[in-house]
Amino acid sequence: MTDVTFFWLAFGAYLVGMCLLVMAALWRAGAKLAPVGRGCIWAGLAAQTVSIVSRAFAVGTAPMHMFFERMSVAFSAGPAWQGVVYVLVFVVLIATGVLGALFWTRRIVWLLAAGIALLVELILLDFLDYTRLPIEKVYEYLSFASWCSALLLLALSPKLRLVVLDAALALAACLLVVFAAIQPKSIELQLVPALQSYWLFIHVSLTSVAYAVFGMGFAIASLYLIKVHRPAAVGREARRRLMLTAAVAMGVAAVLVLVLVLSGVTLPFRSVAYTPRELAAAQPAQGALEGSDPQLPSPRVGQVARYALAVLGAYAAAAFVLFWLIYPLTRWRADASGLASYLFVVCALAILASCLLVGGLVRSQEHRITRQWERQAELRRLMSELVPHDGTALTGEALAADIEHWRGLSLQARGILARARWLPLTTEQQAGLADDPQFQALQDLYQKAGLEWKTPIRYKDIKEIGRELGKRAAVASSLAPELGLPADRAALHRLAQSFEKDLARLESGAILPRRAVGQLATFTGLSLLVAAPLGLALFCLLPRMCDRLPEAERLDRISYGVIVAAYPLFTFGALFAGAIWAHFAWGSWWGWDPKEVGSLVGWVLYTVYLHQRHREGLSARAAAVAGMLGFIACTLSLAGNAFLGGLHAYS
Repeated sequence: MTDVTFFWLAFGAYLVGMCLLVMAALWRAGAKLAPVGRGCIWAGLAAQTVSIVSRAFAVGTAPMHMFFERMSVAFSAGPAWQGVVYVLVFVVLIATGVLGALFWTRRIVWLLAAGIALLVELILLDFLDYTRLPIEKVYEYLSFASWCSALLLLALSPKLRLVVLDAALALAACLLVVFAAIQPKSIELQLVPALQSYWLFIHVSLTSVAYAVFGMGFAIASLYLIKVHRPAAVGREARRRLMLTAAVAMGVAAVLVLVLVLSGVTLPFRSVAYTPRELAAAQPAQGALEGSDPQLPSPRVGQVARYALAVLGAYAAAAFVLFWLIYPLTRWRADASGLASYLFVVCALAILASCLLVGGLVRSQEHRITRQWERQAELRRLMSELVPHDGTALTGEALAADIEHWRGLSLQARGILARARWLPLTTEQQAGLADDPQFQALQDLYQKAGLEWKTPIRYKDIKEIGRELGKRAAVASSLAPELGLPADRAALHRLAQSFEKDLARLESGAILPRRAVGQLATFTGLSLLVAAPLGLALFCLLPRMCDRLPEAERLDRISYGVIVAAYPLFTFGALFAGAIWAHFAWGSWWGWDPKEVGSLVGWVLYTVYLHQRHREGLSARAAAVAGMLGFIACTLSLAGNAFLGGLHAYS
């Protein structure tokens, strides 16, 4: 549990550092707190580095103490490519040390080089040990993203000297760590499948770095728009047009959503408010007229609230979109206060923060439901496989033997991964491997686990088998205290009914509907409810930091430079490398997946931004808004598949 321990140490250091940096940014007399805050971020970065590296080895297949033993075997017996990779491991390490010694006084060089070197070393070790990059699962991806935020803060702080930007990056690191902590710590929730293509690693790693840099550009653009906003210059006509546009957008959205809901086109009450279990229980009794409607129970408070959130989300989203479509056309042209762009910043920051908070809450709740479903499924398996129908009870010895059986098979799969260097296994290879002990162990694994032998068999398949068998043993072990062993079939059946009621209760009290219908609308409604007070607080508090910000021209130059640096990384990593990987994974270069479309929209926005800035046809204020829109599009592409499905959902 070294990785989890250091993960929480990093969170504590980030939290303290963020508080100190925020105080230094907002409090005139708090300048002395900034160095202490950065020191806490240094401590958090070191702890999180240990967490990432130890986790990459812990979920791999070869223990660390065998590193030099395997290296000597590679140089003496081959294959040659392993020797080359071992050489590269030390070359990268030495080159990073030399670079750090030469540029020790330039932190932006040696710290970024150290971060890149860490990622390269993990990729090289993946070649050797079939370990994993620390960004293949949602927990690891978000943890790595927070690590990048802290790394950028410390690397750029001496160069930019913006305490407000330091505070923003520290806040981003804290929020990402909190959201990562809600994810499963095991490798249950996949972000990307472990395909045998290193284009995957190039795609994910470069895209992660580009997102982190674009996020910094988003923060700087926000600071620029806050800096150029002049609240005292907002005139009566500007306020009047703003309120009129808001009223029109809200009225049109209300009519539109009301017509769509009442006509049954979207958000039907029974599909949003009731769970599939409740609908199944309300089916007409046997003998009722064919086609008769089920008699649904009277809606409870939770169901009404869930549906109200869905309708509110649809209405608020429609009003928000309509407002920003109409307001640019109706705003007062003579207004030079920057009210529109400032309002956009407040909305963007409040909504992003609320989506993170609500997303964490929803994920925590959904994890409890998934956990209960797994327990119920495992209890049914125990009843069908270990409890005969002759009245014999399930004993503790039988359960312990079953747990050890599946745990042993999981360890067997892990051992095969560590030693079977001929994987992936094809049909043509089987004849030549008949006497290989690892091949025999693999066949034995498939036979004992009751799995279909189907080639080609890849590392991904064996990892998945080992994970599922290990999870089965862990869930069965967690059930032991509740079974009351020895337990007969009747007692287990009563426990299964209790589990069914608990699962129905959890699903009934869930925030999101159980079906795809209304999930996005409900999430949007709850996020906007949380965003409303956040936005109001930001609207009042953000102008107070204007005096603490540097000149607007400097912020504009930094924002432009950041986007110029991240654009080629995103272009190659997200689009080109992603398309090549998609060709290997799914057989097509482009599938118009929601995540692909979102990335393309973000790339187009950044392309227009750079083109117009190069031609000097875009004002600095409009450029800042365009840069923020690009990052928002990229961020939405990360979460879009959770609601819209698609290949990247891996469901």
